[in-house]
Amino acid sequence: MGQDRNSGNKGDQLKHCLLAETLGNCGDWSNITYAETHAGAGVYSQTKQEEEGATHIADLRADILSVGKLDPSSAGSRYTNLLEDWWQAESNQKLYPGSVCQALLQTASMNENCGIEEVQVRVTEACPHTHERLTEALAPFGYQARHDAFQHNLDWLTENDDLFLLIDPFTYTTNRDALDIGHIDLETLSKFVSACLNKSRCIVGFWCAMGRKQPEGKTLQTQFNSELRQLAERQDALFRYFSYGQYSIAWIGIAGGRPAIEQIPRKANWKRTWLEKVIKESE
Repeated sequence: MGQDRNSGNKGDQLKHCLLAETLGNCGDWSNITYAETHAGAGVYSQTKQEEEGATHIADLRADILSVGKLDPSSAGSRYTNLLEDWWQAESNQKLYPGSVCQALLQTASMNENCGIEEVQVRVTEACPHTHERLTEALAPFGYQARHDAFQHNLDWLTENDDLFLLIDPFTYTTNRDALDIGHIDLETLSKFVSACLNKSRCIVGFWCAMGRKQPEGKTLQTQFNSELRQLAERQDALFRYFSYGQYSIAWIGIAGGRPAIEQIPRKANWKRTWLEKVIKESE
């Protein structure tokens, strides 16, 4: 299955909407390092997606254009308005930006409006062809991705303070050999989160999906997120958890990163938006 097949689907909407909300809450940070473990292709093609029999990007674009620009105070406005701006460009009409590009578009705006002085980008992608596409997508921003599997780059990805780390594998696994093909096991996830817990200001997001042919998926999802919650609470970090169907994303606000997680809109706010069926928070 190609990189474009699932782009812009409900799992992406869950991840990217909350990425935009959370990153936008970091406007008082003077420096930020955006790090991501599974960076993907950077930009995804509606044409290629439709050749694979899916219409997620076209459907999402229609939704965004029907909604139009939202008031900045509305839940979901950062994601909605970013995509509305993106699709205004003729060259972007049939393209969807992935999480790295969305983060860079947003931090560029924050640099202009909020005073962020420096943005570092540290992202990894293991697949050679996907890394080639990512390199092309990041070139206009002036950044490069490391061509390597994420588990070999723990120190590099988590080195800096003022860190915004997104861990977003394909799905859960108990097989460490599967880490090289985009999955994650609990031991590796715990190592990444633990490496961040003593920072003075940090945010960690963990997005994952249950495989459709993974009967133990729900058990693993519960186990992984329970472990994250315990790690966070032992360090007095703030943990919030959102899900939609087979997809879930957990956010951890560490020390000075707590306010950005606290400020993610609550349930009542999402109920008044076009995203109300996608953004579901669990206590």
